[in-house]
Amino acid sequence: LNDYTALLHLTEGFSVLEVEVQDGDWLGGRNLATLALPKEGIIVLGIRRPDGTYIGTPTGNTGVDVGDTLTVYGRFAQLEELNHRKHGTSGMYAHLTAVTEHKRDGNEKDEAVN
Repeated sequence: LNDYTALLHLTEGFSVLEVEVQDGDWLGGRNLATLALPKEGIIVLGIRRPDGTYIGTPTGNTGVDVGDTLTVYGRFAQLEELNHRKHGTSGMYAHLTAVTEHKRDGNEKDEAVN
């Protein structure tokens, strides 16, 4: 029996959240490789499609569309920001800022893209 709270360091600022992709969100209409979320310190654990299909451990080629729900892991503050990030210039700026902050926090190496 595993203690997932300890295993995932959930008491140390990390979290697992579901993010529903809505119309106008930065996440929609792209694949995971393009989103490059690991560079922000965010890992996509799975994607639930509107029809109920679940994709566990999606790859970089996996597309993200409006109506999908992503199960994501990372620091709570970054996940919350991602959950509210809108499409367009402001969304891209938020992504680049998050990448810079993640590197500044000691994560200099390029993480593999989902």
